[in-house]
Amino acid sequence: MTVRTHQLASEGTGSAARRLLDDAFGTGFSIGPDSAACLAGLEKHFGSLETAARNCIGMLLARAVSDRQPVVESLPDERTVVVIPLTDGNGRAMLACGITEETRRDLLMRLARSTMLAISQQTQIRQYEEQLEDYACQVSRDFEELVWLRTLAEQIGSTQEAQESDGIAASVFPELRTMVQAEAIVLVTFQGDEMRPRTDAADAGLRITRIGETALSDETITGLVRQLGARALNEPVVMNDFRDSETLRNYLGLKSCVLVPIANQQYQYGWLLAVNRTILGANGHLSLELAAYSSAEQEFGTFEAGLLESSAVFLASHARNADLYRQQELLLIGTVRAMINAVDARDPYTCGHSDRVALIARRLAEQLGEPPRRCEEIYLTGLLHDIGKIGVPDHVLLKPGRLTDEEFALIRKHPEIGYRVLRHLKPLEYVLPGVLHHHESIDGRGYPFGLKGDEIPFDARVIAVADSFDAMTSSRPYREGMPFSRAESILRECAGKQWDRDVVAAFFDAVEDIRDICSNADSHTRQILQGRENVFDPGDNDSIIKAFEVTRERRGTTGPAALVEARG
Repeated sequence: MTVRTHQLASEGTGSAARRLLDDAFGTGFSIGPDSAACLAGLEKHFGSLETAARNCIGMLLARAVSDRQPVVESLPDERTVVVIPLTDGNGRAMLACGITEETRRDLLMRLARSTMLAISQQTQIRQYEEQLEDYACQVSRDFEELVWLRTLAEQIGSTQEAQESDGIAASVFPELRTMVQAEAIVLVTFQGDEMRPRTDAADAGLRITRIGETALSDETITGLVRQLGARALNEPVVMNDFRDSETLRNYLGLKSCVLVPIANQQYQYGWLLAVNRTILGANGHLSLELAAYSSAEQEFGTFEAGLLESSAVFLASHARNADLYRQQELLLIGTVRAMINAVDARDPYTCGHSDRVALIARRLAEQLGEPPRRCEEIYLTGLLHDIGKIGVPDHVLLKPGRLTDEEFALIRKHPEIGYRVLRHLKPLEYVLPGVLHHHESIDGRGYPFGLKGDEIPFDARVIAVADSFDAMTSSRPYREGMPFSRAESILRECAGKQWDRDVVAAFFDAVEDIRDICSNADSHTRQILQGRENVFDPGDNDSIIKAFEVTRERRGTTGPAALVEARG
């Protein structure tokens, strides 16, 4: 027989049932959610039913609904009615009803029961397949999230502690934007990268960093953060246009968003914002093929909110570490400046000497082709090269006349004293070779260890030339400073004997700059001699801060082990 089934129910269950009923009974079945729908389907297929037949079928349908068991009964015209109760994939009750020429009721009942079981099993299999697909999708998303968070953790772990959050955002957030399918990811931080107490962030100035292109203005983003920021501290704020149109319509160009705070239990550092869910391809651009998804696929959900929230936790941790690092660095900078000032303040006539030596040494390092990081290391070494004079008695350090041999022996101890003072400052280990060896001589007649030639660390050879030139051209109570020309002549004469020949050559290549340094870097001396109270201007720290910013990128240090090797 030709089989025709009238589908009045869900496409999934109706299609599966139609195939099974077609194979089993070879007749037309009407499938519907209730008795009326089934009767209407039968009459559409078989034509108008007689009243007696219609009433009989109605009672059989009611019985099947009540008992949830198949019903097989004969009609007055000797045809047989088969009614089978079904359940669709969503758990809703359905009915399948057909009329057949077969009269063997026992055979039809067995067939009805087996078909009912087969349809039920097929429905369960389809549900299991859908659940399995959901689980696979969830596992895939969880794996993507773990890979992303590992990437973010590795990126943060490989950056310097003081690197600003927007630098990290620029390097890793393009991938985050693709994962959450957002038009843009926006990092909103406080001006100056400062942190704020969680209860005192509403009126702070904001800085906006965008990853991805969006038409949203800074004013729109700022307004959204100020409106929803406090709410986001309790849980991620997820808004999609069909549910939150009243809120979102206030912001031109905003269709959907996720907002999470970058905060720990005490402090807040900003917010992470994903705007406008957009179906993106692997290249990060709009995919027209994927854009055909249902509206639900184009909304932000728990996966996107959870991924942004996890990312914000990592950023908050990094921001806190960076803040602690900055505090430690400022403390170290203050310590360096305090030590330099302590030496300069003891002897008004050499005040400013360390600054000039540092500036000359940095210029020499530049001329010798050293990279910026090394130049700044040598600059800091120059600032601290005479720190050991703190341990030299005043009657020797401030003596206006020539020193006796015993007094000179005390002066000669200041490199070792400086080394002992600084060796416990781990971030400044790289200055130790220059501090300890800046009075060594190429011919081996220097102190404290009588090193020769290349046995003397490079930094110490550079500092030695800078220190000697400034000492020769600076005035003392017992003598006037030499003219530049005379000091330069001495450098030429003793190149290769007392001083490194290459460093002296670099000196004369940069001689005009060095003369400017010696002529203009004496503000400290003038201030002390004039008796000013506020001698040390906080602005003097600018060069030191710059040096620390550059040298923090060091990947290794030169510690005491190198000094032992250098001693020979």
